This record gives sequence, C-alpha cells and structure tokens, in this order.
Amino acid sequence: MILRAHGLSVVVPRGWDGRIFRRDESAVTSPAGLGSGSESGVASVGVPQSGRTMPVMHLANFALPENRGDYGSGAVNLMRPRDVFVAMLEFGPESVGTPLFAPAGLPALRADDLTSETMQHPVATMGGAQRFFTVSGRAFCTYAVVGSLARRSSLVAMLNDALSGVTVGPDS
Repeated sequence: MILRAHGLSVVVPRGWDGRIFRRDESAVTSPAGLGSGSESGVASVGVPQSGRTMPVMHLANFALPENRGDYGSGAVNLMRPRDVFVAMLEFGPESVGTPLFAPAGLPALRADDLTSETMQHPVATMGGAQRFFTVSGRAFCTYAVVGSLARRSSLVAMLNDALSGVTVGPDS
C-alpha cells in the first residue's frame, strides 16, 4: 500500500500500519496551567495555539491506536519486543539551513544508534533514536523506537527498510 499526503509518500511494508496527517489547528494546545479563573487555584485545560501545523507520518509493524502523540505516545507504550515504530515530523521553513537540520537526506540508522536514553520516556528494555535532517528543501525529525534492545540489530533493518520507502516532495 502507498500512502500520499502533504508532499509525503511512503510504501507501507506488508503487515505494517501507517498514517500521514496534519493535526487540526485546534488540536494543538499549550500546556495546561493556571489560566482564567486561577484565583480559585484550579488549573485550566490546555489552550489552543494559533499558527500552522506541520505534517506527521507514523509507521509501525503493529496496529497504531487512533489516539497517539506526534512522537508516538500512546503507541510506543503498546509495543512488544518484536515491534518497531517510526515518526517523521516536519518542522517549519525557518528550520531549513540551521545547524540542527544540516544533514541532507533521509537518515539510515545503525543498531548502536538505538538506546534507551534517547527515548522520550526511557524504558530500559527498549531503544530509540532521533535524527534531524533536510530533504527536498524541507526540515524533518525522525524518531524511531524498537521494542527490544536485545533484538535491535534485526529490528533496525526493519526500520531502515521502512524508511527507504519514504519520498518527500513539495508540500501540497
């Protein structure tokens, strides 16, 4: 199956799940805090932010839950030892040309790149890797997670195979 949206295209490997989406602006919120009515000491809920939202792509060799964060929260916690997850998030045009996004082209990961310390919420038995790069004049971050550090050598091959099916063109 091939997914196409927002100038991204990916050949989803057989048995994998994938999504390319852009969140509604109202779905992007600032952190909850003391807002109006704070005199009572009651925390307000997150407040919708203004501004643009950017494309996000998720790939996994397991069924993706409908409710998940851009970096995979809600999906990563469901992973088993043989599972892999990849998020590819676009950043704004102001990021193109900055040192963080200087590497050109889609990244290829090595087994040693995957560590528990790199994960958003470290889990000793799981590993993650994060890479920033620019491709087709667009700035991205790829965040990948494997369900088992002990199996990362074979799982990283699956990740790289999935990433090899990604094509980036102009945002549509």
